[in-house]
Amino acid sequence: FEGNVMFYRKDLFERDGIAVPQTLDEYLEVVKHFHNPPELYGTAVRGLRGSGMNVWRFSPYLKMFGGQYLDENGVPVFNSPEAVKAVEYYIELIKHSPSPTLSWSDAMDNFNAGKVAIVEYANLKMDYTMDPKGSVVYDKVGYSKPAAGPMGAISNTAVHGLGISVAGCPTEELKVAAGKFIGWFTSKENEIRKVVAGSGLTNARKSTFASPEFAAAYPAEFVEAQVEMMKIQQMCILQIPEWPEIGDYLGVKLEELFTKAYAGQSYDIQAALDDAVAYAKEVLGK
Repeated sequence: FEGNVMFYRKDLFERDGIAVPQTLDEYLEVVKHFHNPPELYGTAVRGLRGSGMNVWRFSPYLKMFGGQYLDENGVPVFNSPEAVKAVEYYIELIKHSPSPTLSWSDAMDNFNAGKVAIVEYANLKMDYTMDPKGSVVYDKVGYSKPAAGPMGAISNTAVHGLGISVAGCPTEELKVAAGKFIGWFTSKENEIRKVVAGSGLTNARKSTFASPEFAAAYPAEFVEAQVEMMKIQQMCILQIPEWPEIGDYLGVKLEELFTKAYAGQSYDIQAALDDAVAYAKEVLGK
């Protein structure tokens, strides 16, 4: 599983006497305070189009501002005033990023290169950030749960897993063997082995994250941040077959807004969201 954790440059915060932001308003103030490109950017946030890129990262903001994708009748409503406010806020983050079209790996790489003051991205990226071979800030980072919006703090949850392929396991014998392999691979013993070997975050058991091995492998502040993150996790995207098509289209509309805002050009959030909602209604109508 994964969720969102705040990664921030502890050395810069201590130097300037800045407190860890608890709300989105405070978060934006911190971003603006440290923004001094090209030496240092306030933040790095996904802008690249895609239901699994900018839309994935935007979705918790939509909910934290009180918006939603569908109403109780299944009608798309992500062009509401609350959704517009969420996009407005996200655009402010985009303006203080190295680029309006970052992917998740771009955001992570910029932070690990020491070019960014504060980010919120998946807890799974911690294994890269604390690696001295790939991060110049491995010993300068602080951690916290995500900042809270008007509707509270939300961490977007995702699940990665193993499945048994029909094509790959055409016989009952192979299905049983595959099931046994998955059972072995995801066992408590193997999760602890992964923690000790340096890949402790690609696990799913609460007992693993509460284990002494996990506490020994990661900074105490990060362990606490992940525990707090797990308390506020939600699945923020739609779990319907049509979601990738709807999300990808919204991602295009958001990327267009981000690139225009970053370039100082005029843009219309309401019109872009209205377009995306109309497309979603068309897709669902099929």
